[in-house]
Amino acid sequence: EFTMLEFYQAYATYADLMDLTEEMISWLTQEVNGSMKVIYQGQVVDLSPPWKRYTLDEALVKVAGLKPDILNNPEAVLQLAKEKGIELEPQAGPGKAKTELFELLVEEKLIDPTFVTSYPTEVSPLARRNAANPEVTDRFELFITGREIANAFSELNDPVDQKKRFEKQIAERGD
Repeated sequence: EFTMLEFYQAYATYADLMDLTEEMISWLTQEVNGSMKVIYQGQVVDLSPPWKRYTLDEALVKVAGLKPDILNNPEAVLQLAKEKGIELEPQAGPGKAKTELFELLVEEKLIDPTFVTSYPTEVSPLARRNAANPEVTDRFELFITGREIANAFSELNDPVDQKKRFEKQIAERGD
């Protein structure tokens, strides 16, 4: 039904995993195909490195055309999601709204390989918080031909933070 590769690397960050993923897929493409360009469902896809790298917010601005001031305003993000027909649970925050907006407005437009990083902590319960911005995590997803190909993150290893996130998830579900 599907093919999957799962790997872990001790002492590696999510940035290291992006580099390894890019190197591995690029090498494999060249070895199997003899070229970095492949045709998938009539589209030419260029797998030549370096691949694009956007934060989730950058993708929403550069690909979807959203204004940064909307993304920096929690109420405006939630309102925009509602206007776009996205149904969110009452307890959903702006991080969930951003990820839903990304799926609706950006994902299918990412044809050539693109890493998307800095997913909201709200939707990434097992990923380590980013040291510079604790509202996002050290996580990436790789998109090719409008589909998610890989998902990885620096694992959360703070038991206090992990417990708080699990408790918040349970409270939000109403269990």
